[in-house]
Amino acid sequence: MVTVTARLEITGTHGTGTTTLARRIEMELRATGLSVTTPTAGDRGRGRSY
Repeated sequence: MVTVTARLEITGTHGTGTTTLARRIEMELRATGLSVTTPTAGDRGRGRSY
C-alpha cells in the first residue's frame, strides 16, 4: 500500500464561502474512500512567519 500525504490550503476573506468549499472537498474525498483529517483551530496557521 502506498501512502501519499497532501495538504490543501484555501484562503479567502470572511464570507466568501471558504469553509463551505473546504467541507465539500472533504466530503467528496471521503466519498471516494480516502482518509481525510482536518486541523483543529489551534493547528491552523502554524509555521507561518507573518
